[in-house]
Amino acid sequence: MGSAAKSCHSRGAGSGRPGTSAVPSTQRVSKMLRSAIRRVGLPIHGGINDNLSRFVPPLLARHAAIDPAAFDVPRPARVTVLFADIVGFTRLCEDLAPADTIGLLGEFHRRMARVIAAHGAGIDDYIGDGVMAVWGGMWATPDDTVRALRCALAMLDELVRWNRESPARQAQPLRIGIGLHVGEAVVGNSGDDRRAKLMVLGDAVNVASRLERATRQLGASLVVSDDVMRAACRCAPLNIGLDICQRSPMSLTVRGRRKPVAVWVMHQGLDAQTVVALCRTGAA
Repeated sequence: MGSAAKSCHSRGAGSGRPGTSAVPSTQRVSKMLRSAIRRVGLPIHGGINDNLSRFVPPLLARHAAIDPAAFDVPRPARVTVLFADIVGFTRLCEDLAPADTIGLLGEFHRRMARVIAAHGAGIDDYIGDGVMAVWGGMWATPDDTVRALRCALAMLDELVRWNRESPARQAQPLRIGIGLHVGEAVVGNSGDDRRAKLMVLGDAVNVASRLERATRQLGASLVVSDDVMRAACRCAPLNIGLDICQRSPMSLTVRGRRKPVAVWVMHQGLDAQTVVALCRTGAA
């Protein structure tokens, strides 16, 4: 993902200012959607959820339908944030026709969206070859961090399947880098006067984005903060079908942060290890 796109996510998407008159009321937007759905004769509850879910994650659609004003006031929240993008995408595009590039991105987004939805992310967003997914906040569950980590692993597995299924991918396999972090953020509506847009802003977003970029310099498939590993250890055992290159977290300096981040560097491999085993060697 380009730096401009990452910057947009780090600051919160959209140009509106939460809490000011420039930001539309989510309640107003929801009422407009309900009115439009009534006009075409759909059942109001099932209809609005089904239609909203075409454009936003199902959890977010359900919250908007049940409590339209839930997003109008920015709220602090603990969230788990995942960033992923295609390694070497710019160079890859040099060899593709524009239509083939769009087709590649469309298939990438479809496959990743299915995986993310299956793991219950409350928010997902796609810009170019980049993906952002968020767990927690007002739709928090006790196992958010475990589901986010499982999602990252499932995304890597899905990419392996795609590379095997596609002759074009077998000749030139795609790789992705994923960064995952859990921490504090602010969640709220940052839309303009025409459209509501949910914003996630804060340290958790910034660090996850930096960890995704660090996969390049580390030659890794997945860089996970020690905070994520600790939370996963506390919640449930988790089989990891990856090779973990170190027996304890390493210290990584990330741009824009004074203190280094303790991280685990992972590569796709054949040997399975568990989070419980990692806990015993220093993750918890």
